[in-house]
Amino acid sequence: MTDNFAFALGVAAVILFLYGPLQWFIVDLVRYRLFELRDESFDYANEHGLFDDARYVQLRAFLNASIRWAEQANGLVIPKSLATIALCPSLMKDGDGLHAAMEDDRTPRVLRDTYRRAMKLISFGTLLRSPLLLATLAVAMLILPFVAIAFVLTGTKLQPRRVQHAVERAIEADVAVSEGLAHAA
Repeated sequence: MTDNFAFALGVAAVILFLYGPLQWFIVDLVRYRLFELRDESFDYANEHGLFDDARYVQLRAFLNASIRWAEQANGLVIPKSLATIALCPSLMKDGDGLHAAMEDDRTPRVLRDTYRRAMKLISFGTLLRSPLLLATLAVAMLILPFVAIAFVLTGTKLQPRRVQHAVERAIEADVAVSEGLAHAA
């Protein structure tokens, strides 16, 4: 009974960690890096007098919106976005032209790189906050320790042939014990 309770408590702790502090940490990390990117682009615009440049204004608005909505970005956003685009293809256009402006060769390289890094960061945060990924991580966190213990106890290294032979030997030993018990009865 206590083993089952301890296991349930452990599973609950892992789930609470994955959906609590880990989520907050990821959002804070993404926001922090977005703030840094915004500050870098501000410094660049200040040095080169780009405060009135439409591309800088668009990039800054994008970074501010990304900072503001960082906690809303999770794995559920992706299917919602794909469904919306499938149902309303007219939404696929680049509303404010930011992407096209950032891909233009006349856009300063620093602003293009800032935009690309911000997009990667937002994608990274969205992926790490995905419920499917979190569920997979939770299962892996529960199973991997047992797999590691099994390898240590059997003295098997992570080599496929040795693992296969170790499994075959274990099965043969179980069959021999089962046959021995059947003959004895």
